[in-house]
Amino acid sequence: MNHIPWVAVCAITIATLCLIASAAIVVSSDGSVSEWGLQPHVVLGVLSSVATASLVVSLSTGVAITWWHAAHAGTEAHSLHSIWSYSPMGGGAYSMIRHGFKNMNKVAVASTLTALASIAYSPLLQRSSGVTSAGVSTEVPMNLHIVQNLTTNYTGYVDTDFYGNVGVPNDFSGLVQKWFGGNNTQAINQPGFVCDGTCIGSVPSAGMSYTCSNITTSIPLKQQTLNSSFYGFNTTYVRSLDENQNPIMLLTVNYIDGVDENCNANLITKTCNISAGTVDFPIKMANASILTNEKSLPIQNFVPHPYEGDSPDTLNGDSTGPLGGLVWFGINFFWAQDEIVYNNGTGFIDYTNGTMPIQYFDYSYTAPDNPQCSYRWLDPSPDILNAFSEILFWASIDAADVGEAPVTFQVLQTNDRLVYTAVYSYLVVASLMLAAAIVSVAATLYGWWHLDREVSMNPLETARAIREGMFEQKSGSEREMLRLT
Repeated sequence: MNHIPWVAVCAITIATLCLIASAAIVVSSDGSVSEWGLQPHVVLGVLSSVATASLVVSLSTGVAITWWHAAHAGTEAHSLHSIWSYSPMGGGAYSMIRHGFKNMNKVAVASTLTALASIAYSPLLQRSSGVTSAGVSTEVPMNLHIVQNLTTNYTGYVDTDFYGNVGVPNDFSGLVQKWFGGNNTQAINQPGFVCDGTCIGSVPSAGMSYTCSNITTSIPLKQQTLNSSFYGFNTTYVRSLDENQNPIMLLTVNYIDGVDENCNANLITKTCNISAGTVDFPIKMANASILTNEKSLPIQNFVPHPYEGDSPDTLNGDSTGPLGGLVWFGINFFWAQDEIVYNNGTGFIDYTNGTMPIQYFDYSYTAPDNPQCSYRWLDPSPDILNAFSEILFWASIDAADVGEAPVTFQVLQTNDRLVYTAVYSYLVVASLMLAAAIVSVAATLYGWWHLDREVSMNPLETARAIREGMFEQKSGSEREMLRLT
């Protein structure tokens, strides 16, 4: 144990630990946010330098052990010369290039692999770890001033002088104006209310639920005269009661879905029963701006909350609930009709009111065998229901008192961060190169236990051994060794 080459063993151990640590850093940093105290490529640079330096230290001892072990076992002078000449002291890889692979030995392999590792390991290792910009998502709490139930005097009141018998206060009509113009409410610009990047989540809000049903009727278009009052497209909005006598809103949409070869139209009558209540409304926040998602439907976690003022029996002048405000909103923004009249002399004539018959008309449709009967509209109800849902959400924010405690909810926050990435092809090549060098250097330590002392390639030490007749001794096979002359 006294002659164990501890320096070389420790150096190889350090190189091995650096190899393992470097691979662990590259793998563990892959996909992580760049919040390390020391960046990975800095640590990798240090580890690679320590690893290659440790190999050189260990190899210098390994060359001496190999040389003396060969001399102790009995060998020829040119073999000892080859061990020395292929070592870093004797030229290493350069000697291999000059003399070729003649008398190739383990010192030559170790010297060559150590030289390659010293040159290429660090660049390859550093290329295995990089940085890129990526969206990083985390769950964070968010605050928002919002109410779940609207007051009855906020969204409307019964007034028989208006269409739908509903009028609205200036606050609600101003809110609808901002919604139409895209002038959305901003969040409070203070911590906890502002998103760092983009946030997506759901917040409890006043909202609605609905159930819809369809009826299809065949209508002969060429029989519709001026007195027929046939509408190929129209919408209506009224307050009503459901089977349990709870207030609801009826949205009715009539639209032609297609025409057959005999000019008979498929008229779809879609009726939606809308109820007021509380929902988890999906929102999107960009920094301090509150945005509704592209489509807020379907309704999530609806809890009914009927408002007595939404009943069709509410007296003139009394306040309605949110459904009353939606009736006003629907009539003023989405009421539309397209009356179709057929004349044998002039063909079809359309009397259109509102923009929706034009907006949702399918101009690419052609009726089979009857191009003049080419009437077809797309269903507008999803967009109408989506708008109703959004208006109730914005009303919930607009009606909230910022002096009261906000609602806290969870959002998924995404922002662009610098993220470490791993290129495993470079890591594998670098690790194999260093591992091969470590193994080859460790092989040069073989036979140290046959030596009775610590050895080195000190010229004085080797000269003394030669002077004392190292090459005059015989090996176990009794063959004569060469003499140095």
